[in-house]
Amino acid sequence: EWRDGLIPSTITAIDSYSVYRLPSLNYLKWNVKDTTVVSGITYDVFRILGTEGNEFTFELGENVERFSIIGLSAGYLDIYATKLILNKDLKQLDDYPFARMPNVKEVDYNCENDVTVPSNINYTAFKYCGKNTTNGVTLNIGENVSVLPDNIFYYFESLKEVNFLGDKITKMGKNVFNTCTSLTNIVLPKNIESIGNYAFYHCTSLTSIEIPASVTNIGNTAFHNCTSLTKVVYKGQAPNINNMTYWNCTAVTLYDFRNCTSIPTLLDTY
Repeated sequence: EWRDGLIPSTITAIDSYSVYRLPSLNYLKWNVKDTTVVSGITYDVFRILGTEGNEFTFELGENVERFSIIGLSAGYLDIYATKLILNKDLKQLDDYPFARMPNVKEVDYNCENDVTVPSNINYTAFKYCGKNTTNGVTLNIGENVSVLPDNIFYYFESLKEVNFLGDKITKMGKNVFNTCTSLTNIVLPKNIESIGNYAFYHCTSLTSIEIPASVTNIGNTAFHNCTSLTKVVYKGQAPNINNMTYWNCTAVTLYDFRNCTSIPTLLDTY
């Protein structure tokens, strides 16, 4: 029984059902630099991998730059990976790359590039990933990651917790956690300076947020429609807040500016 596997970087063609019905699989590493140059890639190359209830890690190798092969073309949910590892050289994720992995419980994101992902809400990178996971997905952001690019975790509805393992991140792009409706816990990295537009839009399970002292810019509608948000704490000089930053955050009972040297004008949040 095949338990561990490596798809080598030298592969140039692959047939349908090449990696098929491997119930004992507990580790698979994809090492092809750019999947779009491999002939024969379709949604049915990978079918029925791992077993429901067993641990199974799917890793994108260190030299992978573009990944686009898992796809939702046939609606299959038969790749039973419980952990995803994305490594440093990744530059692009295409439509629905992890949509057929409903059991993912943990994602290690170690990408050091400004990764390009689909911006269309219907084709986001992590949509449907981990959708069957009872306790939600934990995201670990590696110590060498310095930027969270636009749209990277947009519509990752099963994401519940985010852990920053380093302090190099200074910028969070737009829509980074947009519509992560299960997200309840996040502690922002201590050196972050900018939070992009719609960064936490419609994070309807988020209950509190602490803005580090390093933050100098919070984008328009950054926390728009966070309907469970009850507490916002600023740890340093509070940047300007426009009238849409906390729009429809109707549950907020405390905006804490006690650590600020001045208090910004907080406009109507409705």
